[in-house]
Amino acid sequence: MRNIIKILIVTIILLSIINGGCKKSEVNKEEKIVGKNIIINTIDKGNVNIKEWKYGFGLDEQGNPVCFDPNKYEYFTFYKNVKKSEIKDGEMIQAAFLSILDYGISISNAEADSKFSINFRKIYKREYSKDFKHKIVNNRNYISEDGKNWERLEIKYFRETSEKNPFGDPLILAYFKCSYFEGEYYLVFRL
Repeated sequence: MRNIIKILIVTIILLSIINGGCKKSEVNKEEKIVGKNIIINTIDKGNVNIKEWKYGFGLDEQGNPVCFDPNKYEYFTFYKNVKKSEIKDGEMIQAAFLSILDYGISISNAEADSKFSINFRKIYKREYSKDFKHKIVNNRNYISEDGKNWERLEIKYFRETSEKNPFGDPLILAYFKCSYFEGEYYLVFRL
């Protein structure tokens, strides 16, 4: 009987040492440098509480956006606001359109077109678009090119503007930031 108790105690001690060692190695693998960008391969542990949902954005207690969930609103496409004075006709605008879905984010560049009301038209050729993986964990958005290395998609701010689109919808402006794109984007209610 004493031998069984000794074996159990030794087994428990060994399991706690092994388990502690695994946790340390996981922490060391969480961040790695790829090219000039740091790709964070961790998912933030703590859940962020959402006080309210507005236009698909989860807002915290202070009213700051912590995530965008396409299931919380019927519109999920954003376009970059580019002033006509800043572009030349035929110029390619990088990451002009974002479509944020449950499983992925589609990024499309666009070509300047002075006839279109938002200053450019969507290009449908595949060479001007790229698809990424997307997930929401603990009320935070993450984006990945390969599904292995995940980076947090930050939402710096979100606000309703006094502007309206041609259909009378308010223009919603958000600032997205990750290593694949960054800038102010309007939520598209209708195309």
